[in-house]
Amino acid sequence: MKNPNTNQSGLSLVEILVALVISLFLLGGIVQVYMGNKTTYRFSDSSARVQENGRFALEAIATDIRMAGFTGCYSLIEDENGDGDLSDDNPYLFNQLDFTAGADYDFVDQPAVDATNTAGNWTTTDTLTIRGAQTGQTTLTADLDPLTDPVVVSAANSFSVDDIVLITNCFSANIFQISSVSADQTTLGHGASAGTPGNTSDGFETSIPVSEYRSNSASIFTLQEITYSIGVSTSGSGEPALFRTLNGTNEELIEGIENFQILLGEDTDGDGSANQYLERDSVANLQNVTAVRLWLVVRSDQDFVVDAVQSYTINGNDVTPADRRFRQVFSTTVALRSKAG
Repeated sequence: MKNPNTNQSGLSLVEILVALVISLFLLGGIVQVYMGNKTTYRFSDSSARVQENGRFALEAIATDIRMAGFTGCYSLIEDENGDGDLSDDNPYLFNQLDFTAGADYDFVDQPAVDATNTAGNWTTTDTLTIRGAQTGQTTLTADLDPLTDPVVVSAANSFSVDDIVLITNCFSANIFQISSVSADQTTLGHGASAGTPGNTSDGFETSIPVSEYRSNSASIFTLQEITYSIGVSTSGSGEPALFRTLNGTNEELIEGIENFQILLGEDTDGDGSANQYLERDSVANLQNVTAVRLWLVVRSDQDFVVDAVQSYTINGNDVTPADRRFRQVFSTTVALRSKAG
């Protein structure tokens, strides 16, 4: 009878080695699946973020472009004599601002849309400036007679001291800076002592009787100058970001916007539609700009998202970055509503 103590117990070295090899194959497969899923997740997450940021930025810019040149119910007469100024074409639109403090305060003759370009360069980012009235209006609740009286409006408004506004009754219009606001928000002053740029006089100008401002027939709009540009995010991430400067106050909108390119659509035959899209310095008369064509390049916040360097195209021009971030180009053409044909 065989001694039971002589029977083998446990695993041999060969069996252990075979088990380890099989385990390594299984572990390698698991790691491979994990890495594949991680790569897919990173790409999907980056793609979703890029698309979300791009759509948001595009919609924000397009909304402001559509309002460029808006002056309420006052119909702005275009540059009929082609001298680049509108003041001589609009005898009933008065700018009360002391815009000697800076051309930016000349809301009459300064173009509704302006831009900066680096000629022929599709990698150096552009800037876009938009001027006009904000949507929404406040109606006068008392006659402005004489025209040196304070402006009386409903309490449902958000006016502040130093706001630049336009008052119009659809026949004439005055641009001025609010010098004082009563505690109940119903009385707006327009004295010459307003802050920068200040008003040149205490009273409004008028050339025809119907230009007087009456209760419930005259409205006030806040004027705005907006500039879009690309800068480094203030969050400390070091990422590029889209900035929106409203009347001198700079605000970061969203990260990941790497490049911003602009072409201005010029109407050369007076039909209200753009005939050609040009860089700013090639536009003969900025007052004839009726549309803006723009491109935004949005990138992922992480590198090594794509397998190889990803090139992209702007207006037929190829650009090759130096990293492996995921990028997407967003583009649109926006017409100015105030100059629609």
